[in-house]
Amino acid sequence: MTKMINISNFASNVENKDGVALVDFFATWCEPCKMLSPVYSSLGQEM
Repeated sequence: MTKMINISNFASNVENKDGVALVDFFATWCEPCKMLSPVYSSLGQEM
């Protein structure tokens, strides 16, 4: 599952959860970040 989170809900969505989380810090203007977005989305659906 891919989910956009921010600083106000980071702890409740990542730090206080059991299991594994992949966190990607990105910028909307970053071309490599844009290229990796579909890869992370696909990985989220597979896992």
